[in-house]
Amino acid sequence: MNKQKLKGVKLSDLQAEFEADHRPNLVAMKDGSGKGREGLEDGWYNGLSMYRPTYLGPALSLAIEQIVKTDIVQVMVNRLRPHGTLSKHIDGPPYNIRYHLPIISGGTDFFQAGEHTIMQEGYWYGPVSYWLEHEARNDTDNERVHIIVDQEKEQ
Repeated sequence: MNKQKLKGVKLSDLQAEFEADHRPNLVAMKDGSGKGREGLEDGWYNGLSMYRPTYLGPALSLAIEQIVKTDIVQVMVNRLRPHGTLSKHIDGPPYNIRYHLPIISGGTDFFQAGEHTIMQEGYWYGPVSYWLEHEARNDTDNERVHIIVDQEKEQ
């Protein structure tokens, strides 16, 4: 997995866009299979909440341009509660190219996909092999927020 520093975009601008579009109950992950479920308590399941933003603000649009090489399949905002864990799982097809951009992480956010990585705010991580077994942990006292971008595989 590669690590690429975010350029030309302030992390504080991304965080402000997230706060403006903060809707935890839109889609909550039932498990790691990519299936969603509405109506869970506060939009959470095992500490994870996911939604798809309806508006990509200028900061997020600029950030995404840095990694996108093909058509975007989806953009997600994944939130993990303080001390939350997303247990080992495999995400199902389609198998796209996935990148993570932590915008709130505290620097101690762990993600495993065949290797152990500490994902830091303001860096793109990817491509992430989400079809391999992986897990995420938030060992901090603060919510962890990642922007996740899936794009089509190059033919």
